[in-house]
Amino acid sequence: MFLTLRAIWFLFLISLLSIPGCSTSRNTAPIIDRTEVISKNIVKTKKTIKQRKKQKDKSLLVDPRNKDWRPLTYTVEKGDTLTEIALNHGLSYRELAKWNKIPDPNVIEVGMILKLTSPFIAPLESKKGVVKQKPSAISGVKQPSGGPSKFLKWIWPTTGQMVYEFGEGENTKGIGIAGESRQSVVASAPGVVVYSGNGIRAYGNMIIIRHNANYLSVYAKNSLLMVKEGQSVAQGQKISEIGRPENNIYQLHFEIRRLGRPVNPTKLLPSNS
Repeated sequence: MFLTLRAIWFLFLISLLSIPGCSTSRNTAPIIDRTEVISKNIVKTKKTIKQRKKQKDKSLLVDPRNKDWRPLTYTVEKGDTLTEIALNHGLSYRELAKWNKIPDPNVIEVGMILKLTSPFIAPLESKKGVVKQKPSAISGVKQPSGGPSKFLKWIWPTTGQMVYEFGEGENTKGIGIAGESRQSVVASAPGVVVYSGNGIRAYGNMIIIRHNANYLSVYAKNSLLMVKEGQSVAQGQKISEIGRPENNIYQLHFEIRRLGRPVNPTKLLPSNS
């Protein structure tokens, strides 16, 4: 009986020692260096911001591979002017006149089929057999420096509150900027003046500047035009003065066009201006 009780106590002690809570060796949680993880996250965030900024800048890159929506020809309709047709296709009216052998750019006929590409550029044949045109240079017009690998950095053409935004107002193709009589208007980016006159009634005295193969800017409703066609202008150079008031408000109508199609200028202009 004595040996039996002793054996029981011995087994009881062994069972106590086998319990994990009574073990002298404790399993501790691993120590993680959070500093390194936070540092990596900061670097990753900065890298993401830089990549987004780079992608935004690339949206302004003049790339000849960008899809060109423009057709090869255009049929003149009633009320059309060569100036307006050229503007809507990102071209110079002098280009169209030369390409289509029009002696007087102010005289075009309804139904006339205009070539929208230079006939002096030999076509290229793609792998699929579709005929494509080489990018044509502006005939007889000096090209702005920089080339297709440079970015366009825009500035506001004048100071003042916006009278109407893109897509609003009587002319939905640009924005209206309020000013004062004879207030200065400057070139929003460097380029070449391809039009200076009043060939489109709704625009009044107007200047069109070509900045590269893709972009044009339009400055309308001026009182005084201070640059001539074919003239190179620098960014910030005074080109005109704000003209006649509408609804007793002096204002400039300003557009930016890519391949002739209007884009929202406020998406390209500095936000802090």
